[in-house]
Amino acid sequence: MSAFKNIPFFRICIPFIGGILLALQFDLPAVSWVVLFLFILSAFVLDLFKQQSSLTKTVFLICTDVFLFCLAINLVNISDITKEASFYGHYVAPATPQKMLVVVHDLPVTKEKFIKCDLRVLQIKKDSGYIITTGKLVGYFKRSNTSSQIKYGDVLLIN
Repeated sequence: MSAFKNIPFFRICIPFIGGILLALQFDLPAVSWVVLFLFILSAFVLDLFKQQSSLTKTVFLICTDVFLFCLAINLVNISDITKEASFYGHYVAPATPQKMLVVVHDLPVTKEKFIKCDLRVLQIKKDSGYIITTGKLVGYFKRSNTSSQIKYGDVLLIN
């Protein structure tokens, strides 16, 4: 318990990291922002009274911990683009050739036999036309005269 008093950073990290790990492991749904606002508001109200009773301090710390825990869950849900309806993975069937319109998102890295590119998916070709999508993938192209000309910002149509 003295580590929490001497190093308050641990007090903040434990519920936050716990929320991240549990959200990743169990795919927890996002917590309503209204609930988060109520927890932080109650913590601020308790802090305003500044009573020295141990109950007030305990309730304040619990409200802060629950806020950090729920905030971490929301941050994991916000950063997970696979849950978006426009994610390209929803439109790609396994072992089926697809045409994708991508843009080179970072500088290509030349390896011994390949050129590695970070790509951002713009559209996927379907029977009815192109579908606008989001997402990133890594592309490896065999080294050749054509592939060695790939640079940042190029738009490519790939299979």
